[in-house]
Amino acid sequence: MKEIDSIKDEIFKVLRECRTAKGREELGMFLVEDDDVFTAINAGASVCDIVVIPEFAKAKPAGLQGLQPYVMKKAMMKKLFSGGKLPNIIATIKKKECRLSDFTTKKFILVMEGVQQASNIGMMMRTAEGLGVEGIVVIADGITELYSRNVIQASRGSFFRMPMALADRGQALAFLKKNAFTTIATSSHTDKSLNTYTVPEGPIAVAVGNETNGVTDSILDAADDIVAIPMQGNIESLNVVVSAGIVLYAINSA
Repeated sequence: MKEIDSIKDEIFKVLRECRTAKGREELGMFLVEDDDVFTAINAGASVCDIVVIPEFAKAKPAGLQGLQPYVMKKAMMKKLFSGGKLPNIIATIKKKECRLSDFTTKKFILVMEGVQQASNIGMMMRTAEGLGVEGIVVIADGITELYSRNVIQASRGSFFRMPMALADRGQALAFLKKNAFTTIATSSHTDKSLNTYTVPEGPIAVAVGNETNGVTDSILDAADDIVAIPMQGNIESLNVVVSAGIVLYAINSA
């Protein structure tokens, strides 16, 4: 195994760039750590370079069989990860996004608009996968970068299995209309309760929005149905992941 022992090493430079949003955008790659490396490989992701610490390589984990990783001592790894627990293995992965046209045959999708917190994005991917969603349309306007460490780790592997298509708001709405999706949004300002909502036949798109303001008026105006999640007590709203999970569960179990 070749050792990376200098910050001037070209592989190290790429790894360092992939730690920043700007670097990920310019290189078209992102960084994954520990178990996510093997999840990405098993999901068929396009892996560029794999780097392990010597102690991990000596343990000869089954997941490394057939791979040709580089070795990097902990002292060098600390130059990439200055705080917290150091990963045993890292890898660079090529970005891969679906096109809206890849979603024309899907029957149940999530539309994510303006979600800001990386952990919410990742948890929503995980929730969507668990509740039968076949793909996520991410409206690019104002959303947090998808390839950050926090998004990937919060998804618990769903990031690599859930098809995602990035589009602007106009493109997304036009696609949903053209392909006869029933778009469902949530709002507290409606008398239509999720409890009594009858899920229509045909493809369904559930739209979720910003943690503070919800979906935009553009989405609400384009939605075929707007439903309210019934709540008790003095609660006015729920966390966006919780709200999405409730609606997705209701539709998936209808």
